[in-house]
Amino acid sequence: MELKTYWEVVRRRAWVVVGTFVLALAASLIGLALVPQAISYQATVRLAVKPVPEPRTGSYYTFDDYYPYLSSEFLNDDVIELVQGALFMQDLQARLKGKFATPPWGSIKAKKAHRVLTMTITSGTPDGALALAQAATEALSEKDESGRQRYFGQITTREQTVTVVDPPAITAGPGTRSVLDLALRGLLGLLAGLALAFLLDYLDDTVRDTEDVERLLGVPILAEIPGGRFTGRPQETKARRGYTGSPG
Repeated sequence: MELKTYWEVVRRRAWVVVGTFVLALAASLIGLALVPQAISYQATVRLAVKPVPEPRTGSYYTFDDYYPYLSSEFLNDDVIELVQGALFMQDLQARLKGKFATPPWGSIKAKKAHRVLTMTITSGTPDGALALAQAATEALSEKDESGRQRYFGQITTREQTVTVVDPPAITAGPGTRSVLDLALRGLLGLLAGLALAFLLDYLDDTVRDTEDVERLLGVPILAEIPGGRFTGRPQETKARRGYTGSPG
């Protein structure tokens, strides 16, 4: 099929495309109105976690930071599981009891890139998200028993160095997800409308032009009778309409 043929199908079935698109948008808007969207903010902090190299006990070469570098990748896997747990969040809330009347609640998602650990904290307010991110940074950076060693002590016996690569900052606010969902559903409705239009045209066996006749019969068209109503010349039409006598 040529492009003009596709365009003819879309033009002929435009009501299907537009109707499906409008229906999808209407359903999405009704869903957003009936189901309130939870407002949430996200704060992100990036930390570099690295085991402290073992002290050199002789004059031989000890690969310096090579093995600590490798072990930090495995260590971050364990740290990710630790910070995503409910107990870690409860500890962060306990740290914030004096700063908030009601400590903020949230969730933590973490990922790693070698020695760099990225934590994304989601909470209902921007202040809550930032406070939880800052508390998480302090908890992993402190060296006393009540802080960092309390967490790293569960997964390793070696001392760690934790460096802040990017401090806590708000990276996402409310409304973005709803707008993206609405746009995506509208796009899906448009694609569904186009697919339905081509399906209806495929199932329609109406003969519309000479190309359809040649395709169905397999023979060329030699002549074509023009469509429309014949009116003739204005004089003849008027005379024939006013004629009432008999010949002769």
